[in-house]
Amino acid sequence: MNIYITKKDIIWNYASRIFQISSGIFLLPIILKALNSDELAIWYVFLSVTALINLLDFGFQQTILRNISYVFSGADKLLPEGIKKQDPNNIINYNLLYSVIQTARKIYGRISIIAFMILCTVGLWYVIDISVVIINQKEILRS
Repeated sequence: MNIYITKKDIIWNYASRIFQISSGIFLLPIILKALNSDELAIWYVFLSVTALINLLDFGFQQTILRNISYVFSGADKLLPEGIKKQDPNNIINYNLLYSVIQTARKIYGRISIIAFMILCTVGLWYVIDISVVIINQKEILRS
């Protein structure tokens, strides 16, 4: 199985990375100007909680994307180590693709339930605890 990476693919990858990194750089001056210090502190707490929730992914995204790439390249069966390729014409096995997508839905469904439970219990308690001294606590709790 050969996967060909062109210069165009590499350019799109670098452009994506640049936009991901620079979005924070462009937003930071706007956020610093628009928010007071208390609201800025809550903003950073929300960003930290979001980063912690992203850790629940455990690297599933890369594995799922790799398996979907294998399916689109003509893999007939995904094995624990490698793939079983049957068709040299790169015909997509739609049953296998459906299976990979359903597995990804199950994994991310469970991750989202776990994240929701953590945010509704510990996360809500933490935000209430740190926002006690802030004047507009009700507005912060609404967001």
